[in-house]
Amino acid sequence: MENVTSTVLEATRGVRLMFYLVSPSEATYEHLTDVPNYTELAIPYFMGLMLLEAFVLASQNKRIPRVNDTVNSMTLGLLLLISQLMVIPVGIIAYSWVYNNFCLYKLPWQSPWTWWITVIAFDCGYYWFHRMAHEINLFWAAHQTHHSSEEYNLSTALRQSVIQQFTSWPFYLPIALFIPPSIFLIHRQLNLLYQFWIHTEVGVAGWAWLTYLLM
Repeated sequence: MENVTSTVLEATRGVRLMFYLVSPSEATYEHLTDVPNYTELAIPYFMGLMLLEAFVLASQNKRIPRVNDTVNSMTLGLLLLISQLMVIPVGIIAYSWVYNNFCLYKLPWQSPWTWWITVIAFDCGYYWFHRMAHEINLFWAAHQTHHSSEEYNLSTALRQSVIQQFTSWPFYLPIALFIPPSIFLIHRQLNLLYQFWIHTEVGVAGWAWLTYLLM
């Protein structure tokens, strides 16, 4: 039974990563260099979920996402990935510097408590970044690309600005006072993947309450 459970967990890990449904034991690493690139690993799931969305919309006799708009969103997402290979990762360098020089208390990297605290702490940092991105012109200039589509579907989650990575990182520096860089990097990716699937207007009858809970 234990072997069956382990097999099922491993087989579904990719899908569960998209919904933040992984346990600390599955996504905890001591060193930055050990943390997988979850975003790249998720690319097949991005494609699969977008096709599923189009199928569901068609089955509901609703308009499916426009091809040109979807291609545009995917191109912007690809440009972001390429830029991340070509530029210095300012955010993680700054975060590591603050952690190494000003950390008030180093939470143990292997502790499940550290993992769950980071879920909340990172989401708090993201909330303030996202709010400021809609209220302050400087940050909006970097963020508005994400809102440039006239559609709202899964592909628009990929419509990201190349320069936003240079304006968002300061909002996460406070958690560097106690969260190890490797754990921060894990949740930065998981938080991003979680946001993908909520970019849709596909609804499931009787589950409207879930929208208020998860979004």
